[in-house]
Amino acid sequence: MFLFPFDRYVLLRHLPQSAVAAEIGVAYGRFTRAIVDTTTPAKLHLIDAWRSQDKPELQNDSNNVGQDEQDRRYEGILETYGADIATGRVAVHRAWSHEAAEQFPDGYFDWIYLDADHTYDSVKRDLEAYWPKIKEDGLLLGHDYMWHAKVPFGVIAAVNEFVERHGLTFVGLNTNDMFPSYILARPGSRAARALVADAIVSTACVIELQDYPRRLEFEPRALTHKGKSRVFLGFKAKT
Repeated sequence: MFLFPFDRYVLLRHLPQSAVAAEIGVAYGRFTRAIVDTTTPAKLHLIDAWRSQDKPELQNDSNNVGQDEQDRRYEGILETYGADIATGRVAVHRAWSHEAAEQFPDGYFDWIYLDADHTYDSVKRDLEAYWPKIKEDGLLLGHDYMWHAKVPFGVIAAVNEFVERHGLTFVGLNTNDMFPSYILARPGSRAARALVADAIVSTACVIELQDYPRRLEFEPRALTHKGKSRVFLGFKAKT
């Protein structure tokens, strides 16, 4: 696994261009804009239920807003990307992510960015639902590979278990975000090799960690200094 010292907006520069892609978990579309402008997708599927949820574990999630705001976000996406929707470049799917997966044939996507419900069961379900939908050489990325003080994120556990269960390559994490993005691929993926090579030649201080997550454990820690608190990434050997 490689640690890339840039944010997820820079990460987009290293993804396959003019691809068939999906963003799962769109909210009000800030990252969507970057995907469109940076990767110039041939086809981008935007998948989000835009539904307020009453699950207790999501009550402190800043993206679990009221239904009126969810509707406004959805209408905003339709307005912002109306021209691209009309040409077929962008398709909007208002549906629960795991249900929307059934609309796509296996091996359809060049890459997917997963940023929906971050509870363990939901992440696990989305990973299993969308992995077959990615091309043999494709990439599966996702946001918020981190713990959260107020919301019970299950991203780390779900992703690590998924990697080991399917024998995948954990390509890397970007490290210049408080909530990193992960990158997964099948062993030998040309798209993954190209991403890593492109990042290394264009970025200083890329770090490689061998055999993660099989032999290493992710252990982010917090530091408070001079009134400021920050979380930093840590790893330790599994016992």
